[in-house]
Amino acid sequence: MISLRSLPRIAGLSWLLLFVPAAFPQTDVPQANAQKADAQKAPAPAVTCNPALTAGPDGTHPCDALNDDAGKGEAVKPEDQDRPVVQQDDFQVKPLNFQYVPALNGGAPIIAPQPFGFRYLYGGSTTQGYDTTPGAADNTGGTWASVFDGYAAASAQLPGGYLLIQQASTFSHYGATAIQGQSFHRTAVLASGSFTHSLIWSFEANNAVGEDQLQLINPITEKTVGQFATQEPGAAIAGLNNGLIWGADAAGMLTWNLDPTRSVIVRVRDAYHRVFGDDTHDNISDARVEYQKAFSERTTFGVYGQTIRQTGDSACNSNGAGIKGSTKPTRDALVQFEVGPEFDSAGCMKRQGLNFRLAAVDVLNSTTRAYVTASREFSSGYVTRGTWEDNVVIGFGKTLGPRLTWSANGGYVRGDLSTGTIPSYHGYFADTELRHKLSKSLTAVATYRRFDHTVAQAALHRNVAFVSLIWTPAGHSAHRAPEFRPVEGTTSEPGGDQ
Repeated sequence: MISLRSLPRIAGLSWLLLFVPAAFPQTDVPQANAQKADAQKAPAPAVTCNPALTAGPDGTHPCDALNDDAGKGEAVKPEDQDRPVVQQDDFQVKPLNFQYVPALNGGAPIIAPQPFGFRYLYGGSTTQGYDTTPGAADNTGGTWASVFDGYAAASAQLPGGYLLIQQASTFSHYGATAIQGQSFHRTAVLASGSFTHSLIWSFEANNAVGEDQLQLINPITEKTVGQFATQEPGAAIAGLNNGLIWGADAAGMLTWNLDPTRSVIVRVRDAYHRVFGDDTHDNISDARVEYQKAFSERTTFGVYGQTIRQTGDSACNSNGAGIKGSTKPTRDALVQFEVGPEFDSAGCMKRQGLNFRLAAVDVLNSTTRAYVTASREFSSGYVTRGTWEDNVVIGFGKTLGPRLTWSANGGYVRGDLSTGTIPSYHGYFADTELRHKLSKSLTAVATYRRFDHTVAQAALHRNVAFVSLIWTPAGHSAHRAPEFRPVEGTTSEPGGDQ
């Protein structure tokens, strides 16, 4: 059993991951340095630019500056010597598989691998706002809140693969003297590589520990559909616990490309969650096998089989199979789906009979994007004794000016519990955000969120409004997917948007 005394040690281990790469210098790979020297001797020919891996001045297409410099044959300036060099020729010869990774500090997904050999990423933010129900079940009145966030990460390209480690910590202080300061710590690790040209592996792990209430102020947990971030439906039931929670999960995936159009994917995952207030816990393990075939550059279909086992305060076994597909109706749109029968054990209480997932995103025009996701999927484990959940999330984003964007999201979730006394729960959330980029390093964000849910017969109605100032140094910020245009010439690794 894990005690409260051991939690600082767990959080400390997550920070240790970030300092291990300190033994390696933050320099570009030798091949990139050699290319810099060659660029000073002769004019560089124009190249076919990959916008996912190229950076340009604000307000311009990232490839414009690259092709302009190539045509002029300008030498590398001394102040540019330490900037990352994109090896465009290598990417044209062999296509890269990209993953789009949710950023723990919010914003557009991070592209992995990043276009440099090794770099530290860091930043921070300060938030001031008002919380109507910071004590949740304690019936504490509304109060002002001050929140401070720190973010650190490391990205590295390794021989035959890459590594991305992220760490975010949040600390709060409330105006009401009855509420003590809180903290919440999150860590995410992604590693991927290849054993052979046709055998690709990846590993992901996440860890979160701290006061559950801070999840309502932290950036809402996201997943990716293609290159775009979509909010997790679990936000609808966030903050339901008073006190300390801990959650950790790890997943491994192996992709075997039989030929350019066919692949077999094997994925295993294990997740553990614990609520210290009532001393409840659960462990959810699942395994999945997929076969998929690309019928064109835009359309892929396949079949899958999966098994899920839940242990801890409840025992539930579920097995299912089905068909899945992914298609791009237009260059700017992506639709993914899967559906199939599901067979549950008696410990799951309510038998489902069906599993499904639907996700659709579209860049409506150069300033507008929208998405919708809907699924019946097994609980993430956040609600103790939770089994299957039905959920839907919709989102909308729009550019209002060169440096100003607005977004709105909403979601609903209804879940079942493996207990006869309280058979189900439900909740919804709404979130809107106005983001203004003040400079290359500073961004101001105004946010409003509404949460309503009833879990374990305890209803929560909560409003949170706050203003944040986010600092991300230009030389130490992650290269991210564009929010209002598709990434051309890149594809996400199978399973990368799970």
